[in-house]
Amino acid sequence: MERKYTLDLLNMIHEKERYEVIEDVNVLVKPIPDCDESGCLDPRYYQDNKKMITMLK
Repeated sequence: MERKYTLDLLNMIHEKERYEVIEDVNVLVKPIPDCDESGCLDPRYYQDNKKMITMLK
């Protein structure tokens, strides 16, 4: 299986991860490693899902 995240990106994820309380639930948030913008969709995730949706049509 092909690695989607390099070890550098994985280290960046661990450095940026944090806990947030959302509606009284403690949630571990792991931001996209190579993007500082909140709410962005990870391009690697998008590419995988784009292929899946195309195959299902």
